[in-house]
Amino acid sequence: MNTTSQIVEVDRISGQETVRVVIKDKIIHSKYHKRFSRTNHLLVNSKGFEVKTGDIVEIIESKPVSKKKAWTIKTIKEKKQ
Repeated sequence: MNTTSQIVEVDRISGQETVRVVIKDKIIHSKYHKRFSRTNHLLVNSKGFEVKTGDIVEIIESKPVSKKKAWTIKTIKEKKQ
């Protein structure tokens, strides 16, 4: 299973068990060698965790909970002060 540590962008989406996590990557183009940024947003199941905007969480891929939600929070690595 895939795991990654990312920053929580939005702490409540349509209820209390969903958060949106942003994944920012910097990539170098293979042909032109130009750097560019790629941003992905994931909906993550946060059942059982008190997560706020700015927290760093470790997420793990899981079976789909809903149409767009297929990730679950494994641990909270760092809380925002």
